Amino acid sequence: MFPELEPYRRAFPHPLTDHQSAILLQYLTALLAYNEHTNLTAHRDLKTLLVKGVLDSLLFPSLKNRVQGRWLDVGSGAGFPGIPLAIQNTDVAMTLLEPIAKKAHFLQS
Repeated sequence: MFPELEPYRRAFPHPLTDHQSAILLQYLTALLAYNEHTNLTAHRDLKTLLVKGVLDSLLFPSLKNRVQGRWLDVGSGAGFPGIPLAIQNTDVAMTLLEPIAKKAHFLQS
């Protein structure tokens, strides 16, 4: 259903549902659009964001078993690893903490 993700979905330790994939693509599309006028990340295309952002964020197969409840992403930047982890783990409460205003503004949007 999401050809952009297909080459990468097999690498995720816990596969994303179609709904999670749609939310992830919506986030990445918004990030790329925002990044055109405000520098949030050096990653400028979907493939690089998927490999260096999403895959790196989701390569914590045992994290969910060790940490339950509330998670805190300190220094969230453009949202990695917090947003992909929140999309994947819908039963945890994720808080993003970012001191740089331009990045925090994006995360709020």
